[in-house]
Amino acid sequence: MAEIKIPVNTRTSRKQNPFVNIWGRLFQSFIGNGGGSLKIQKSLFSIFVRPEHYRNPTLTNMEQVTGIGGIFFKARDPHQMMAWYSQHLGIPAGTDMEASAIFGWRDNDDPERQVEALRHFQRSAQFRVAVADLTGRLPVMQVSDRLTDIAELIVERAMQLGWQQITAQYGVPQCDAGSGLRPVRIAAAGYGKLAGMELGYSSDLDLVFLHDSRGEQQETNGPKPIDNQVFFVRLAQRIVHLLTMHSAAGRLYEVDVRLRPSGKGGMLVTSIHAFAEYQRREAWTWEHQALLHARSVAGSPELRADFEAIRMDVLSNHVRRDTLRTEVRTMRERMRKELSRASDSQFDIKQDAGGVADIEFLAQYWALKWAKEYPPIAMFSDTIRQLESVASADLIPQVTVDLLIVAYQAYRVRTHHLSLMNEKPIVARTEFVAERAAVTRIWNRAMADDPAPGGQPG
Repeated sequence: MAEIKIPVNTRTSRKQNPFVNIWGRLFQSFIGNGGGSLKIQKSLFSIFVRPEHYRNPTLTNMEQVTGIGGIFFKARDPHQMMAWYSQHLGIPAGTDMEASAIFGWRDNDDPERQVEALRHFQRSAQFRVAVADLTGRLPVMQVSDRLTDIAELIVERAMQLGWQQITAQYGVPQCDAGSGLRPVRIAAAGYGKLAGMELGYSSDLDLVFLHDSRGEQQETNGPKPIDNQVFFVRLAQRIVHLLTMHSAAGRLYEVDVRLRPSGKGGMLVTSIHAFAEYQRREAWTWEHQALLHARSVAGSPELRADFEAIRMDVLSNHVRRDTLRTEVRTMRERMRKELSRASDSQFDIKQDAGGVADIEFLAQYWALKWAKEYPPIAMFSDTIRQLESVASADLIPQVTVDLLIVAYQAYRVRTHHLSLMNEKPIVARTEFVAERAAVTRIWNRAMADDPAPGGQPG
């Protein structure tokens, strides 16, 4: 068995460009690059900067806006970002005062006011990222890392707010599995771009909510107790409402919860035990692909650890590998036909042949194929490190992986900047000709039922 080397985390190891006089460079780049840059300029300030921001202490200093001298652009743990804000605001970390000052609310504010404060926080934080992105301070992978950090902080806070509001009405959910009553734990797993730390400026959030309630007695401890399942439904509805409601400052995110077991027909909050059984016995191949691209993002640390352990067990031991290639290929072909929004003269960066989805499906196919023999391949939820892992294990040639990574990063840069201009990820077919050809060639070889001798492994 080949030894697997854990891939170098390219998110932190890449050399960054010098960062001097960011505002001068930013506006010079806007003015010097023509109409498109002016459009980006207008988009940046219309999306991220509003008069109400000047009431927020996190935006009163230009150095803070750019993030110079702080941990804002370097931390992988979202909570280090909170620490960075605390340092600049001069308040104790890990306190209610910290959250109130950073997000800009008081504990007795109504829910709409609290969501509005979260939206202001989101805009100011995303503005910092956009500045660093467009001036070259952050490579594309770290741009997505920071946007993901922002989303995780907001999801965590929305879960806390939802929990406070629902428990104030009904009490805390408890259960008795034979060893006495205990409080129930809640967690959220992110899927897709949230899990893969691949968020863009306008990405939606794919979330699955989990609980660990079990036993004969399952109800809240309030004056008017309700069944835990009823509590979970109301909690999930409240969390999704907080994340998606329109406030005076706009909406935080689009949220999709359809990736839960049984889809729309399933419970909004799933038992961790039922989740595990479903993944092991009933899940389709596309659901295992989705699970590979999943990661716990908020809630109880113990329940999050349970989710990660179940994920690794399922991906290693419960994937139907005898039909894997056929099912992955069939699903991808269907997506191309149904999801591409490009005309004959255009290229849909995400969905057309040779684009982002082809690269993601290749990474998922290879990781699922070899996860039983080489479990570390399934550790990572992001496409880049999945690709690096199969190359590190000598399962796919390094030159093949390098081609895919270069194309993937080029696509991501382009889609980020199109998003800042409120444009779809669609370009002229004359763009990315070499990248599309290379990705398509690799795809065709990997997905062939009978690869030619010396062709692409797969």
